[in-house]
Amino acid sequence: MSELGTIRFAPEPAISAAQIMGKPGVVLMILGQFGANTLSMTKRIEQTLNELTPVFSQKNINFYPHLFRPADYIERSVANLSSHLVLGAAIVVVILYVFLFNWRTAFISALAIPMSLIGAVLVLLTTGQQLNIMVLGGLAIVLGEVVDDAIIDTENIFRRLREKCA
Repeated sequence: MSELGTIRFAPEPAISAAQIMGKPGVVLMILGQFGANTLSMTKRIEQTLNELTPVFSQKNINFYPHLFRPADYIERSVANLSSHLVLGAAIVVVILYVFLFNWRTAFISALAIPMSLIGAVLVLLTTGQQLNIMVLGGLAIVLGEVVDDAIIDTENIFRRLREKCA
C-alpha cells in the first residue's frame, strides 16, 4: 500500500476568514436597508472609497471594489433587459404582421403594447408606488392581456374599416 498523504500539526482554519485572490484579506460588506436605493447608495460609497485611494496606496493595501457589489447585478440585469426588450419588440412586430397581413395594423398593435405599460408605470410612480419584483411580475402577467386586446381591437377596427370602404 502506498502513502496517501502527510499528517502534521497546524492551526485550525479561521472561521469566517476572508481570502481574496488566494491571500488573506478583509471583506467590507455594506448591506442596504429596506427601501434604500442600492444604485445611489453604491455610488455614494464608491465616491467615499475613491477619496481613500491615496491612503490605501500609502499603506500598500490592494482594494478590489467589485467583489461583492450588488449594483453590478442590477446594472447587468437592466442592460440585459434592455437588449431583450428590443429583440422582443422586433419579434412581436414580425409575428403581428404574419397574423394580420398589414404593416399599419401590426405597427399600431405593437405601439399600443409599450404605451400601455409606460402608462401603467407612470400611474404607479405618480401614486408613490415602487417598482419591485411583485409589481414587475404583475405587469408581466398583464402584458398578455394587453397584447391580446391590442391585437383583437386593432384587427377589428381594420376589418370594419375595410368593410365600410368596400
